[in-house]
Amino acid sequence: MIAIDCSKSMLASDIKPSRLERAKREVKDLISMVEGDRLGLVAFSGVSFLQCPLTLDFISFNLLMCN
Repeated sequence: MIAIDCSKSMLASDIKPSRLERAKREVKDLISMVEGDRLGLVAFSGVSFLQCPLTLDFISFNLLMCN
């Protein structure tokens, strides 16, 4: 499971282009390295919610991560 902070602080541009975009890029890099492993995504900002359950469908995972 991957957890991503989606709070307003992640929009800071101290890391280019923003902390959130950098985190998304890092997750995309991780996806390219995993083989046969399932990934899931939890987003949080005060409260957490399941954005994507564990899956082998990385195309769907990417689509859900970008929202």
